[in-house]
Amino acid sequence: MVPAHPARDSSAVRFSRHAKNEMRLYNITPADVRGVAAAPVAVGRDARGNRRLTGPDANGRAIIVVVADDDPDFVITTFPDD
Repeated sequence: MVPAHPARDSSAVRFSRHAKNEMRLYNITPADVRGVAAAPVAVGRDARGNRRLTGPDANGRAIIVVVADDDPDFVITTFPDD
């Protein structure tokens, strides 16, 4: 199992421009992302080796949050787990 390495301080989470655009598109809030980053239900890796965290948003919908392998406070992207 891949360790989650949650963000050290969930308020310090930073979002890429791409992540911000995806959040607007899919109605994912910063609080949803922080919640999944802090307590993921499942942890894996994407094709580039970045951590892929899965967990529920505030409405119970499963979302995926991809964080940089070398910077767990930086969100690369997020989207629904459909």
